[in-house]
Amino acid sequence: MDYNLDNILLNGDFRIFFSEFGRSAQLFIFKNEIKIQNQIIKLDCIKNYIKWSIDRHLNRNANPIDIDYIKSVNLDDFFNTFILRRNNTGLQFKSLTSSQLKSLHEIIQVNSDLNPFTVFLQNRNYLILRILLDTGIRIGELLNLTTLDIKIIADVPYLVIGRHEYMATDKRTRRPSIKTDQSNRLVAISKNLYENLLLYIKKDRRNNSKISHPYIFTAKNNDPISINAIYDVFNKINNVGILSSPTWEKITPHILRHTFAYDLLKYLIEVHNYDMERAKDELRKICGWKNNSSLPLHYTGKYIWELSNGHNIKRISQYYE
Repeated sequence: MDYNLDNILLNGDFRIFFSEFGRSAQLFIFKNEIKIQNQIIKLDCIKNYIKWSIDRHLNRNANPIDIDYIKSVNLDDFFNTFILRRNNTGLQFKSLTSSQLKSLHEIIQVNSDLNPFTVFLQNRNYLILRILLDTGIRIGELLNLTTLDIKIIADVPYLVIGRHEYMATDKRTRRPSIKTDQSNRLVAISKNLYENLLLYIKKDRRNNSKISHPYIFTAKNNDPISINAIYDVFNKINNVGILSSPTWEKITPHILRHTFAYDLLKYLIEVHNYDMERAKDELRKICGWKNNSSLPLHYTGKYIWELSNGHNIKRISQYYE
């Protein structure tokens, strides 16, 4: 990069940063660091620095055009996609195992002794985690959900994901966005989740006259919940997880999206006997990816890798029996 990174970020020249970052990372991160895990750690540090710089820039009454651009960038998607782009085997992305999912559910269950949240927040946070795990939607899509986005169509409950009129008047500092036209979609949910969402809206929202916005999930001050608040929820869950389980690994919203996509792929292939191409098409549709998106390859790559290794273990184990 022919620019000073500190000056770029201090001046708020984020368009330059995002356009030049790929070349810079290739030269200074991936070239000199062989271990994938160390690459990810370095990228995570850079991401946190960028978040600080963006918050600093937004609090200084920046140029409105720049603010709109900054708000349109999803940092987590940017950096996660960047990592995946250099991981052609599809083996490095994290998804939760069944035992890790069980541990997570033990923490987030309402009234669980492990639950780190107040009674007021437990149900809200449980529903947030349930939606992310059950639908695989992005954080921006979750934060944009309104009370009108829960629909029943032909006796099947859905979440309506996409742009709506309220986004233009959203007062959140980091306004959540909808990525592409393919992000506009319907995602089916279970009747149990549907009923719990309606109950949450009826008890926690309609009985609160101070809420003046349509968004489903609110903060303690009755404003729509923010991106930072979501990450605070995950930080607290991770803190409990580290203390309660020696094998706990840090979870993020994007890891839940990976978990959803990978588990759905396995289900389509192993339970419904779909071929790989049909399974990838369904992933593109439900995850809100473009029709020609290569992202499903990361999940099929890991699936084939696990399958082939399992077959090989069975093959060689006969020699030691």
